Amino acid sequence: VVVLRTCTQNPETSITTIVTRYFAKRVEEISEGKMKIDVYINAEFGSEQSVMEQVMTGTLEMAPISTSVLANVVPEVGIYSLPFLFPNMEVYASVTGDPAFQEVVFGAIQDQTGVVCLGGIQATGRGVSNTKHPVKTVDDLKGLKIRTIGSSAINDSFEAMGATTTAVAWKEVYTALQQGLCDGEDSTVNANLSMKFIEYTKYFTELNEIFQDLLVIVNGSVWAGLTPEQQAVLTQASKDAFAYGMEYSAQYRQEGFDQVAAEYPDFQIIKHEDISPEDYATFYDAATTVWPKYTEAIGEEVFNLTKGLVEQYS
Repeated sequence: VVVLRTCTQNPETSITTIVTRYFAKRVEEISEGKMKIDVYINAEFGSEQSVMEQVMTGTLEMAPISTSVLANVVPEVGIYSLPFLFPNMEVYASVTGDPAFQEVVFGAIQDQTGVVCLGGIQATGRGVSNTKHPVKTVDDLKGLKIRTIGSSAINDSFEAMGATTTAVAWKEVYTALQQGLCDGEDSTVNANLSMKFIEYTKYFTELNEIFQDLLVIVNGSVWAGLTPEQQAVLTQASKDAFAYGMEYSAQYRQEGFDQVAAEYPDFQIIKHEDISPEDYATFYDAATTVWPKYTEAIGEEVFNLTKGLVEQYS
């Protein structure tokens, strides 16, 4: 039996952990028990940056890595973090699952790092929570200190919308909110629940500025050491996990809303569909001013391909 290890930064109830466990289950099923993936959770292998480096050096066989973190190493991956590029989750899933998109972006990952990218696992529309007041237009973000996921594109887009950004390790965000080191954070309602941020945050606005995804990367030497049949097992399991993750994302989002309503009735949620087109445009117009800067870094080929696919699938 071939045993590989992977890990997440998240607890048992997180969608990242749920879909990663589904991936592990499919590997075992497709291989008829000849391959096994051990899943470690709750940042047991260290920070996401450290985990990415471990996969690249071969200390760890594989892991799902946030596109925002991977973009710091492979500029082309920054296409995932361009704010407001994807109009909805369905278009996002279609574009990032398109073979032409994957050939260019996944090829860039392998060329620049040596790791093999199997694909994404989920697409959660992100937004911003805070302890101060409801965020209904871009003006409401002004002056708020927001913890973001660390992508320079996301940092710049939040600052273009008037916020101040701060870097805090994911497992330290709860303490930062508790101590007032940040006023809010950029994630999801579900993350506020699973990480217990909701004990301090009072408001959440679902902006869908990006659809947060993680890409499963495998160490190049580990991949080369697998037989073609074993590689095919991982490839198929990854495709199955992506399909499952896309379908489950919508259900997971609703489960989060329902849990908040039942357990935290005073926590105010402004859903994406509740924001008027005029108010939404205030966020869009401010944040997309960063596009030219990052299009240059990402590359015109990747940007134009993605923009064309967005129009096609829309």
